[in-house]
Amino acid sequence: MKKIILILALVVLLIFPIYSQDKDEEWYRTQVGTGSDGNCGPASVAMTILWSTEYNISVEQVRNYIGYTRPDGATDFMELAEAMRNWDVPYDIEIIQSLVGLKSLVDRKDLMAIVLIDTKGITYDPDGKFNRNYSLEVGHYIVLNEVYSSYFVVQDPMPGGHDRRYHVDEVWNSLKDHRVILVRNYDER
Repeated sequence: MKKIILILALVVLLIFPIYSQDKDEEWYRTQVGTGSDGNCGPASVAMTILWSTEYNISVEQVRNYIGYTRPDGATDFMELAEAMRNWDVPYDIEIIQSLVGLKSLVDRKDLMAIVLIDTKGITYDPDGKFNRNYSLEVGHYIVLNEVYSSYFVVQDPMPGGHDRRYHVDEVWNSLKDHRVILVRNYDER
């Protein structure tokens, strides 16, 4: 009897993360193949629009709305916010004063945070799900959607960026600005 219970428990533990990951992947977007190296902002917006409102807006649609205001394709917070407003996404821009404050916001199930980081502040490790898996060191938008132990669960628009784990201290110390775009889930308003 104990063996049967143990086997059932293992099956549940193995199946649940696969189900959860598939559900999250429905709204994950990558910037790869979307026309610009600077599409991390539009990809982050496209992800959060789908998560928040269920509008399936492509990265390219967000990019076309924002346009190319800089030669490298980079975007700023106000351009991302204007795209959110265009698709009627409930959001706020806030200045976060502490890591504890950021963690408490991200830990809420009705919020996600778009943040701008300097990727050289995140440990580079191409294997596994922890740390960034690319060597590029630039300003880069990512989405924080959960706190897991001492890590943020990150949706990074770079290849292989779904459900990565970045240490909370590294994220906090690598923020280029302590402003964040907090996106609310449309169903939770």
